[in-house]
Amino acid sequence: MPVRRLHPITRDLVDEIRGLPDETTARLWGLGDGPYNDPGDSGSSLPGWATASLNAWGMVGVAAHDPDRLRFLLVCPGDCLPDGHPMRRVPRTRGAAVLVGAYAPSGRRQGPSQAAGRSLCQFLAGRLIGSVPAIEAGGVPSSKVPGRLDPRVADAGWLEGLGFELVDPLDAAPVRRMKLDLRRTVTDHDLPHRVMAWLQGLGGDPAAEPRRGFSSRNTRDE
Repeated sequence: MPVRRLHPITRDLVDEIRGLPDETTARLWGLGDGPYNDPGDSGSSLPGWATASLNAWGMVGVAAHDPDRLRFLLVCPGDCLPDGHPMRRVPRTRGAAVLVGAYAPSGRRQGPSQAAGRSLCQFLAGRLIGSVPAIEAGGVPSSKVPGRLDPRVADAGWLEGLGFELVDPLDAAPVRRMKLDLRRTVTDHDLPHRVMAWLQGLGGDPAAEPRRGFSSRNTRDE
């Protein structure tokens, strides 16, 4: 199995995810191929949430580059979510990062890849530990997942496999609040040491590798 290469999506790498996985979805994140016309964005080529993420953490998310495809998680400060994002209607932990969207297709079956999602989430957590208390996301119960799930939320079962927990088990809302508590993660799982192992490429686990010049156009039809 090839090593999955992980890297933060910094300002100079945002263009690699423009237009993915398709133009309609990319526009939900404000990252379509065309110019982003947000009245509150002061003429920037990036949506406001992405600018806020870059200012806070120097990245808009993390990506995993396999030989045949690009997968990624997008994240922003909880008070900077895009207009219309489902998580805007859900109470959130103060200071938490929130997933703007997830794109982690499986190469062998329908639905998202658990292994790729786990690698992405662990790498993202390693980048955000010490900066935010938690990462939160909108989860949709597996029994209610439609044929095409809004990419701004995710299957709750898939998120649980990444380490997220349902905040309120009695919540019956269409989109439920899922949380990955980074303070507890550090104590219980010693995540920083595992992240350092990945960075060193030990044991065949995902290793970080800065990417330059990767074009999303090469993956769009795969």
